[in-house]
Amino acid sequence: MALVFNEQFMKGKVILSICFAVVIQFSTNAQQDFIKQYFNAKTLFREGKYNLAMETFKPLIPRSQNNQFSEYASFYYALSAYNLGYKALAKSSLNEIKTLYPAWDKLAEVNFWIGKINLEDKDYFQGMKILAGITDVGMQPVIKSIKTKAISEIT
Repeated sequence: MALVFNEQFMKGKVILSICFAVVIQFSTNAQQDFIKQYFNAKTLFREGKYNLAMETFKPLIPRSQNNQFSEYASFYYALSAYNLGYKALAKSSLNEIKTLYPAWDKLAEVNFWIGKINLEDKDYFQGMKILAGITDVGMQPVIKSIKTKAISEIT
């Protein structure tokens, strides 16, 4: 009886080990796929192929344990939309980033783009308010330039 139990126990351990190895392999492959897809999408973005970039970033947007690119994919998806003239989609996507990732270290850039879109849409109050909240010293010259341009266009 003990021999049968021990044999079944060993078979169970072997099956469990195989399952564990398969899960680890799948996780590693998924991780590599995320990396490959992100850099492919980023290349498309840099080349100005914004439609293709959006489609390639889109599956990377949902948060998951293996996907460390969710925030960046969301950001570049929004910038691709902006560059294609879909400002409402871009603004919506950027606001979603602020909601989902309130501690992300790139929120100053997210706010910059939201402020820029607001100014371009002639929502001067919101645009100026959002841009005024950006404390990144390195971004101030470009913020000042965008504010000056927006103010100069007011008739």
